[in-house]
Amino acid sequence: MNRKVVLVGVVVLLGLAVASALHAITDSTSPAHMQNGVPISWPLPSNAGKHGDLPNSIETWSNMTPELMQQNIEAIQRAYEQVTGKKCGCQK
Repeated sequence: MNRKVVLVGVVVLLGLAVASALHAITDSTSPAHMQNGVPISWPLPSNAGKHGDLPNSIETWSNMTPELMQQNIEAIQRAYEQVTGKKCGCQK
């Protein structure tokens, strides 16, 4: 097999792994997944239709508050530092 094809495949798989990890991290601040800091079981009839791009979603940019954004940034930075052992050099 061509080495470039293998390398592209590895990069794609790593990208999917990172995306999955970030999804789980951001779900931890989502009002569709948390209520007063307590995880909500999913899917329940009360929250199943409130995800992603669905019409009644509470996970859109219009639902993003500065506080939720800061929580997400800090959680992602902590995860980066935990995985790499290095401080995240990214800006807020």
